[in-house]
Amino acid sequence: MSHLPRLIPFEKIIGYVYCKDIGVLPCENISDKTRLMVLGDFFMTGVKENFIIIPEGEFPQFKDVLIPQKYKECLQVLLAHLLKNNDVLLSHFPRKVLNFIITQLGERIIYLSNNDLHKMLKGKIFRK
Repeated sequence: MSHLPRLIPFEKIIGYVYCKDIGVLPCENISDKTRLMVLGDFFMTGVKENFIIIPEGEFPQFKDVLIPQKYKECLQVLLAHLLKNNDVLLSHFPRKVLNFIITQLGERIIYLSNNDLHKMLKGKIFRK
C-alpha cells in the first residue's frame, strides 16, 4: 500500500522522515520515504515563499485562502499522516523522546532509519 496519508502499524515502520515544523513521520517502505521527503521539501518551499505560516505552538497554517492548490494538498497530506500515526508513535516513544529527536535534528528534512534512531537514543535515559 503506497497511498499517503495512512496509519502504519509500528512493526511495519522501516524509518522516519523528520520535517521541521511538522514532526516525525513514519515510513513503511522506500516509496513512503521518497514521497514524504518530497512533500517535506515542498512544504519548506511553501514556508519560504510565505504561503504557509507557522504560528508559535500551533500547526502550520495557510497564510491566505488564495494559495496554489499544490501547497494545500502538500500540507494536508503531511498533517493527516502525522495525526493518523500520532497514537502509534506515542505508544512506543514517550513525548520526551520525540522532543529529544526534534531538538537534535538541525536539518530541515532528514530520514532516520530504525538503526539511525537506535544509535541516536543509545544510552539516553528519559525521566518523567
